[in-house]
Formats: sequence, C-alpha cells, structure tokens
Amino acid sequence: MLANRNKCPICLSFLILLGILGGGLQASALNNPFKHKPDLSPVVLESPQKTNMAELTQLTIDAEKGLQLRDALQWVKQTHPDLRLARLKFQQAEAKLLATQGAFDPKFLGDLYYKRYNSSTRPGIERDSFVSDSAVSVLTRYGLMLEGGYRSARGDLSSTVQPVGEGGEYYANVILPLLRYRGVNPFSIAEKKAVLALKQAALELQEKELAVQEKAGEIYWEWVAAKRLQQISQQLLDLGKIRVAQVRKRVDAGDLPEILFIETQKEVQKRQAQLSKDTLSLQKASIKLSLALWNTQLNDGRLSVLPNWMPKEGKLPIPQSIESAKMQESGKLALVRMNPQLLRFPLSQDIAKLEVDLAKQAFIPKLDAYVSPSVQTGAEGIGPALKAGVKYEIPLRNRLGRGKLRIAELDVLAVDIEYALAYQSLTARLEQVLAEIEGQYAIYLASRDEWQTNQALERGERIRFEMGDSTLFVLNIRERETAEAFRKVIEAEQAYHQAILNYLVLTVQI
Repeated sequence: MLANRNKCPICLSFLILLGILGGGLQASALNNPFKHKPDLSPVVLESPQKTNMAELTQLTIDAEKGLQLRDALQWVKQTHPDLRLARLKFQQAEAKLLATQGAFDPKFLGDLYYKRYNSSTRPGIERDSFVSDSAVSVLTRYGLMLEGGYRSARGDLSSTVQPVGEGGEYYANVILPLLRYRGVNPFSIAEKKAVLALKQAALELQEKELAVQEKAGEIYWEWVAAKRLQQISQQLLDLGKIRVAQVRKRVDAGDLPEILFIETQKEVQKRQAQLSKDTLSLQKASIKLSLALWNTQLNDGRLSVLPNWMPKEGKLPIPQSIESAKMQESGKLALVRMNPQLLRFPLSQDIAKLEVDLAKQAFIPKLDAYVSPSVQTGAEGIGPALKAGVKYEIPLRNRLGRGKLRIAELDVLAVDIEYALAYQSLTARLEQVLAEIEGQYAIYLASRDEWQTNQALERGERIRFEMGDSTLFVLNIRERETAEAFRKVIEAEQAYHQAILNYLVLTVQI
C-alpha cells in the first residue's frame, strides 16, 4: 500500500493538509483561535428590477391622474445612468472584498529541478541529483500557516539537500504566530477593511439615489408649475383676443373711439409675449424632465408624450401647515439613524481603528513557533522525523511603527471632526428646509388671498366697464393683476412642494 501511495504524492499532500485542518477545526471549537472570518450579513442590497418606459407607463402613468411625483422618482431610481454607475462602484467594492479574501485561498506549491555539480568531497568528479517537492499551503485569518506535502530526492545529493529515503518524505509544516500578527495581520485587516468599504459603498449608493431623486423631484415640480403658468398666459391671451373682436365691433358701430382698439391690440401683444416666454420655460422644463426620466432607448419619445402626462389641476396636492417643532425633532433623529452621509463616518472610523491596531503590531516582538513532522519511507529512510523551534525578531528602534501609528490615530481624530462638521451642516440644512416650508406656506396663503381679492375686483371692474362706468385700460390692469396673483400662488406651491421634497430626502423618507 505504501508503494501505491508513492505513485500519487499530490493526493497524499492534500490528505495530510486535510488532517491538519481537521485538527485545527477541533481546536477552534474548544478555544476559538481560528474564528476570525468577518460577518458580511449587514450588506444586503436589493437588485433593481429591469424595466423600460413602456412597462412603467402601463403600470404607473394613469390618464386620469397623470404623471405623479412617486412615479417619476421610481422611474429615476431604476434607470438613471448616475445610479447605474453607482451600482457598478458597489460591484467593484464587492470585487475588492473578494480579492482580499483570496489571501486565504489554498495554494499548491511545487519545486522540481535537476542539478549537475562538482563534488565537494572529490573535486573534479561530476555529480547528478533530481529533487522534487510539492505541497498544499493555506493561511488562516488568525495568522496560522498550514502546509502539507511530499518531498523526493534522488541521485548524489549535495550538502544543501537532505536525504529522505528512496520512498520520499511526507511532511507537514505548521507556523503559529505567538506575539506579533497573532489574530491581527495585514491580510485579515485588509479583509475587514474591504468589508467596511463594501458597507460604505452601499451607503454611497443610497446617498446617490437620494440626490438623484431630489434633483428629479425638483425638476418635476418645475415642470408642473411651468405648465400651469403657461395655461394662465394662454387663458389671458384668449380673453384678450375675444375683447379685440368685441372692441372692433363697437368701434365700427361708432360706440368707441379707434384708439381703444389700438390699446386692445397692444394688450394682446403683451399677453402674447408672456405666453411665448412661458411656453419656452415649459419647453426647457420638459427637456430637463425627459433627461431625468432616463431610458436606454435612444428614440423613446419621452419628450413628445410628456404633455399628455401632465397631472390635472385638481389632482395636485394642496400645501398644508406643518408642526415645525415636531418635524425638527423627528428629523434630527432620522439624520443620525438613517442619513447615509452620517452613517458612513462610523465605518470610516472603524477602518481607521483597524489601521491603528495593525500599526501597534510593529511594537510587539515577533515570535513564531513552528513544527514540521514528517515520515521518511523506503530504503535509507529513518521513518518519523521532526523539526521544531521558534523564530523571533525584536525591534531595536521603531520609527516606522511610530509614524504609522501616529498617522492612523490622526485619521481617527479627523473622522470625529468630519462627523461633527457634517452633522452640524445637515442640522442647519434641516432647520433651513423647515423654515423654507413654513415661509412658502405663509407666502402661499398670502398669495391665495391676494388672488381671491383680485378676482373679486376683476369681476366688479368688468361689470363697471359693461355699464360704462370704467375704462378698458383699468379692466386690462385688473385682469393682469389677477393673473399675476395666481402666478404667485403657483410659484409658492412649487417652492413649498420642493421644500417638502428636500425634507423627505434629508430624513430618508422617500
């Protein structure tokens, strides 16, 4: 049976290594020296569902309701190229973690050579030898190096090659760090840092999603407001055109002077200019929204169908008063618990602390215990053999270690300062957003009251004009003031909804 084993040294190398690992696992169950694999369970990201514009339109865009904000935000989150790039970066972080874990992959090692040399005992006489050595090696996260293999040496061996018997030698090598790099070594630290970097990448992806949705939401409300402003200008122009025809008839009948007809035409020209301006604003907003509603198809017709997706006036949310104090309290709590910009800092601090732990290893003497049992087989073999001992290294001066430790400790302090700065900045922004919501709601109420007052004045002025107690000039002013007041209402609603969106993004509620 021993002769059969000699025919397959590679298989035997694996068997020896498995035996060593089996013993190591039993020791792990008792005193846990090998259990250092990091936990990856907190990193769970949902894969975005693939969709296209046609599917999304059928599912969410209702002809009655039109394109709602939640539909636009869902679309953007699924298809925007910035988020696709962010997901690629997350996948890169996964690949980097995989690369660091490769340090603990088993390796098959081999050394096979033929040597012809001058004899040291009989100079001038040539000698020949053939040496082969193959093994399987693995490094654990604790820092333990395990190796099992087979070695064969044939011929006239030089003094640097140890005789192993005709049947070769089966051996195992175990190197255990006792002080430096015991449980904390460059490879295990690199893996733990990669795990934390992966979690950071997940938070960066979430932060990018929020930023893209916030921008798209602001563009959405700009688009809605632009359409409503255009409708006001169109209605005002239509009213002016009707009045032109009415005044023309009365001028032809001799009831009004010709100058009133010219004045009416001038008013129509003003309103036409305002309509052109609002139409241009709507076109710009539509283009911006079509770019935000990204799709992989180049000719998907987004821009042409957007006018059909405009939500009805009655379907738009009406601004409501808020409880600023309560929203501020819950908002600050949400910042700490949910905002990805702040959640990244504890991870950065953990990474910096890992660097501190690794830098401290330079101050610890290096003391490694090693044992290499083997069995020599065949003729001239001695059977069981053993090599055991320790290797040590004591630093006499450690400027490199002190420098690395200082850098790592300063990184920890820098993260603390950056976190405090980011928290203060986000808290100030939270207060600013709440003030914006309250302010825009107050502007909305005032603008709405002004619009209703102007409506009443316009109706009264029209009655006076029909009774001949007012002038066309005053009536035109009343109509423009009513339209301008309604424009203020729309602009206040737009700013209010944008501020609400900013609050929801800041507190991660979208």
